[in-house]
Amino acid sequence: MRALTRNNISQMLNTPYRTLEFAIYLHKKYKKPTFLAYLAISSYKNKIIQEKIYKRFSQLLPIFKKEANLIGFNIFHLFDRPQQIGYFKEAEKHFGLIDNKGNKKPAYFWFLDIRD
Repeated sequence: MRALTRNNISQMLNTPYRTLEFAIYLHKKYKKPTFLAYLAISSYKNKIIQEKIYKRFSQLLPIFKKEANLIGFNIFHLFDRPQQIGYFKEAEKHFGLIDNKGNKKPAYFWFLDIRD
């Protein structure tokens, strides 16, 4: 799942809840564990929004595990890739949790909490 940069802030902050609902739906329908193929949360224009979204994922992790049998997830990029030109356009350059200078963004520390 990804938080779209063209959405308003409340819609972006709702991404973890939408992801949880979809994961629960898939788990109930197919009776299989769930795996989030990638989290693509851009810090484009706002590192604090990215941090808040990762924080909510961290807080919801016990529910993901219990209700959707979450067994794992991937993030799109660990590092920002400013030269990247892809499907997600400008936002894709800022998907990382570490900027192109090697500085950890605020969301990095919530990511560490999620993976534990």
